[in-house]
Amino acid sequence: MPPTGAYFDNLDAFAGLPDRADLAGWIARLNGVPEELCWDGPGALVVPRLNRTEYDNAIRALLAVDVTPAGDFPPDDSSQGLDNISGSLSISPLLVEKYDLAAASLAEEVIPDRLGAIVRTTLEGEEMQSATGQAAGDVWNMWSNGDLTGDFNVVSAGEYQVRARVAGGQAGPDVVRYVVLVDGAPLGEFSTAAQTPEFETADTGIAALEAGMHTVTIRFTNDYYC
Repeated sequence: MPPTGAYFDNLDAFAGLPDRADLAGWIARLNGVPEELCWDGPGALVVPRLNRTEYDNAIRALLAVDVTPAGDFPPDDSSQGLDNISGSLSISPLLVEKYDLAAASLAEEVIPDRLGAIVRTTLEGEEMQSATGQAAGDVWNMWSNGDLTGDFNVVSAGEYQVRARVAGGQAGPDVVRYVVLVDGAPLGEFSTAAQTPEFETADTGIAALEAGMHTVTIRFTNDYYC
């Protein structure tokens, strides 16, 4: 029902205006009009793009971040007072550059740094302890089978690559063999053909460590006796 009121109650105000019958007759007469006179086709196809407001709204909805990267975009073109008409929204080289910068900034915002900052902890041989051998410069010279142990502090929990810088006084039929342990758990058994004073650095495994103090052990396992 139309709203009530003095204007709508006075039907004389609509005298002479088209009614439903006039509308129905106009539609019927269209049946004889050639289609090309009513519609000249879709026109040129335009690839649409988001204007600045639409871009910011889409980023906020998709990524759940409260940022407005489009604030740095060049102004949108407008047509008839509207800035969201595809045919009027061009893409300039500057806008492409701004898209690229916005994508990089958003990636840093929403993608976590899975690896985090690289944290290195180094234990020199003379900082470690063993019942066998003695320190010699920045290395520990083990005279026989035994454990070389040292403590180190982990600032941030994570997975750590453990490396050992090793060499040996090669003697007998086999090269020097050793086991690497972290907190008493072996990472594996390894060997080195390096002959002192030349050393090699070996990747000996990955240890998942919590923040705090930990112990690493190098166990010499195959002393050779003449």
